[in-house]
Amino acid sequence: MKDINEQIKYWLNKIEKNVTDYRNKKTENKGHIYFDLENEAIKSKMSTGKISVMFYLFNQYEACLSLYRKRDVYLADYMFSNLKELAWDIRGTVYNGMQSLYYGVAAYRDYTLGNYLESLAKLNLATSFSVLQCKTIPRFFIDIQELWLNKLRVIVKTSSFNEATFLSEVCALFSFCYSGVLGNKDLSYNKNINAKDDLDNEMIFIINQLFVLLGRLTNENKLKDSFYTVLLNNLYRISNTFDENCFYEASIVLKIMNAAHRSEKNDLIKLLVENIGLVTSLPAQIKGVVTNSFLPMMN
Repeated sequence: MKDINEQIKYWLNKIEKNVTDYRNKKTENKGHIYFDLENEAIKSKMSTGKISVMFYLFNQYEACLSLYRKRDVYLADYMFSNLKELAWDIRGTVYNGMQSLYYGVAAYRDYTLGNYLESLAKLNLATSFSVLQCKTIPRFFIDIQELWLNKLRVIVKTSSFNEATFLSEVCALFSFCYSGVLGNKDLSYNKNINAKDDLDNEMIFIINQLFVLLGRLTNENKLKDSFYTVLLNNLYRISNTFDENCFYEASIVLKIMNAAHRSEKNDLIKLLVENIGLVTSLPAQIKGVVTNSFLPMMN
């Protein structure tokens, strides 16, 4: 029987040698959102002229986002300033979704300019519209998660950033992902009719991006050493509160990360043996968090 440290070394080596990213990768959500909005517009018998305007807006939003990322603000602003009236003119059953997309881009504009409070206000607006659009397009349930993740990215930039607020927002996001409940609105029906693989992929994407963000905050000395323990304990508790079939693979990832962080060697080995295919195919950031958590166990 191998010593438990040798077993951990074996599985560490197995994980590190496999460089394949998460096998299904993150759902290309925006492409699906555009497709779903188009289908809804056709179903509601919207005119071909209006549908053509929708396609124009989709393309312009992507172009504006690209320019803002490159900090070409002057040209991006020129393009974006012409889109508001067009977006407001798209009515009917896709109105809320089109408004959500518009305010999502507007929020990113404010983020790139350092207007973080304005960005948060627009992300909240975009989320409100996505909640309404969920009634006819269930995939907007996933869009709400994306908007919430963007909200976390903005929160850490604000001058009033503190750990407690950040932790509360992260836990609220994960509770929503699992339960489908947002405030007094129960969107669990919309969650349940999305493809389980899409939900799982999105959840793992969020976990990965969260730890990318945490790594940045740690490097900037914005987090206490105890924060990871508190965070993982909370996420583990949330994942155990709900039916495991809700997010099977995402829940397993949280269990592995929690066991590694707590140095629970036997639990960790059991989870790795049972789920090595999943672990070796996870995004690099999650694998890094797991493998780095192993190292103190070897001392």
